[in-house]
Amino acid sequence: MFIKEVVIEGFRSYRHKTVVADLNERHNVVVGRNGSGKSNFFYAVHFVLSDEFRRMSDEQRAQLLHEGSGAEPTVMKAYVQITFDNTDQRISFDGSNELVIRRDLMMKKDQYYVNKKSMSHEEVMGLLEMAGFSRQNPYYIVKQGKIVQLATAPDSYRLKLLREVAGISLYDERKKESEHLLIETESKRAKIGEIMEDIAERLTNLEQEMAELREFQKLDKERRCLEYAISDTELRDTKDKLKAVDDQMQHETGARHGVTQRQMEVADEIESLENQERDMKNQIDQAVVETQQLRRQIEAQVKEKAKLSLQIEDISTLQLEDERQKEAAAAELEQLDDKITGARAGLEKLLPDFNSVVEREAQTLQRLVECKERQSALYAKQGRHRQFQTQLERDEWIREEVEELERDLAQKQNEVRLLTRDLMQLNEKNTFLAEEQQERTDQITQQRNTFGNTNKDRVEKKKRIDALENERK
Repeated sequence: MFIKEVVIEGFRSYRHKTVVADLNERHNVVVGRNGSGKSNFFYAVHFVLSDEFRRMSDEQRAQLLHEGSGAEPTVMKAYVQITFDNTDQRISFDGSNELVIRRDLMMKKDQYYVNKKSMSHEEVMGLLEMAGFSRQNPYYIVKQGKIVQLATAPDSYRLKLLREVAGISLYDERKKESEHLLIETESKRAKIGEIMEDIAERLTNLEQEMAELREFQKLDKERRCLEYAISDTELRDTKDKLKAVDDQMQHETGARHGVTQRQMEVADEIESLENQERDMKNQIDQAVVETQQLRRQIEAQVKEKAKLSLQIEDISTLQLEDERQKEAAAAELEQLDDKITGARAGLEKLLPDFNSVVEREAQTLQRLVECKERQSALYAKQGRHRQFQTQLERDEWIREEVEELERDLAQKQNEVRLLTRDLMQLNEKNTFLAEEQQERTDQITQQRNTFGNTNKDRVEKKKRIDALENERK
């Protein structure tokens, strides 16, 4: 087995691909001027076959890459490839007569390839050790001063070197590793025996717990029957209460619709009164114009001055009374508008309460669904007996489940009380609103009667003015 070919590219002084082929199986001599790359060729072989360049920092990697010169940039990747003649099958790998070992070098990592197959550093070193390449003392690469060191070395060092050359030290290390593994195996075997004894004792305890578990399952079955009966009773009660709440909500919706319709009617009546008020203003303005005309005619009629003056004073008094009544009616109308606005505000205040009741109803329905899911979860917990290791843990779990059911029951009862109280408050508000609406309706009726009397007085005054006008003519 010998090196047939060496290919270098991007490694130290070798920027371009350099192929050194047709190497002799016995002796090869590399000659050249200083700086021609003889030492770098030696480092390239050392870089692939030795363990010296295993762990390198980023700076050391950068030193192995070709730095470039002038306009040439720094090389970012390099590789060294060594081809061995493996006809003697010293290294058994794929049965090939050639063994190609390549190492790629980059700024952050490097990678080995053996016959174009990716391998780790340890695997490559293992193949070389099988062929007699020693990792600790690479005798196959002789550096400067190595021969002098070997000549002056003691006999024990030489014996060690011979053992490494013969490949015996590799098997000694493997023997030590095997003995260490055998000791660990015996220790684990003893631990396994202890674990088996613990398991046997545990099986005895589990058999006792199994008998207790059967009794627990029997009692648990009775408990689940009672829980189902309680849950079913609560479910029927909740359904009845929800039905009553639905009926009450429908009734309140109808009442609310009636109040809204009544508000629309009141708004129409207010609009009609405003129209009548505008008509009265127009008629009063017309009466004022006619009065002025009468005054001019009375001034022209000297003989009837006193009589007409008295009549004009009476008419003025009546007009003042009409204006006072008009102002009073306007004030009452403003008060009525304020009351209507208050009623609308009250309705707007009632809407959040109504929406709150609807939301609580939805929450109650959601709680009902959660209770059903809880019931299903309780059924699913039948197989949980395997999680209890002791009777105390089982009793603790049963106690916690009972407490949780009691808390759920108390929460449901509290929700029912809150819903009942909210319904009573809503009924009281509806009653108060109906009474206030009836009071406002009575006020509107009274105001309408007042406006009717005012219109009658206005008609009578108009007739009197017409009569006076006819008499004057």
